[in-house]
Amino acid sequence: MAVAHTLWGEEQPLSMKAFLDLGEIPEMGDSPVSKPITTKILASLPGKNLARVEEVTGTNVQLSGACVLFPGTEDRMLVITAPRIGPLLQCIQMVITLMKDLGLQKTFYICKMVVPSSAVSSLLGKGGMHAQEMTRATGCRISVSKRNPNMMERVVVLSAMGIDGLVMGACVVAQRLQANPHLLEHMHFRYETELPRGSWDTHESPWPRDRPLSLGQEDELSKRSLVEHLLRASPREVLLRHRLLGDLRKVLKTKSREQLLLALCDARAMMGCPIEL
Repeated sequence: MAVAHTLWGEEQPLSMKAFLDLGEIPEMGDSPVSKPITTKILASLPGKNLARVEEVTGTNVQLSGACVLFPGTEDRMLVITAPRIGPLLQCIQMVITLMKDLGLQKTFYICKMVVPSSAVSSLLGKGGMHAQEMTRATGCRISVSKRNPNMMERVVVLSAMGIDGLVMGACVVAQRLQANPHLLEHMHFRYETELPRGSWDTHESPWPRDRPLSLGQEDELSKRSLVEHLLRASPREVLLRHRLLGDLRKVLKTKSREQLLLALCDARAMMGCPIEL
């Protein structure tokens, strides 16, 4: 068997050799394995769309209930169970494609995976070596959330300019996770801990952290001040999706005020901030 939790993506042919060449990823082949192969992804997908994925890949796909969300997020959880590594990776590919086809991602592609805290060091490698190798090979970047009290899991955010790189990055992470002895313990939807929105942010900005502005306050800010506020207040996922990271001068030149306001709305929604009318 093989299992996975996942989110977001486009269908492209995948090369198993591409993942196995990324250093210290165990060669599993495609024969049935005695221990379930597992990965956990956050996915706000309509359940009716997953039946076709199961049929094509031969996997079992479980989606948490509409009101059963991963703590600190607005995301449901997706668990994939497969008899071999091949179907598992194919299912991840199809789920990412489905997210793209549903229009849930348009210009920048992100996948959020939930992993055991004990797996983070093996994913990143010494001095970030594994993460750097993955980025060079796939074009997919990896960021890891901070720790949260009473939680033995972390959220890994994968981001890429293209779907192909995102799919390969997610498959690399899913494959590498299989060596973690605690992986099966996290394949569930039961959480007693409640966390505020934004608790899993991977934001590492040097700016002091603010809450997103209430409605109307942005009218008082210049375009530059609005960008600076977004850098301080927004979850990294928002900054990635709206391409606000990098050189400040370039952001100011390429982004209209309307685009910045859309990013602000996105940040408010993700952080669960009340909007004052």
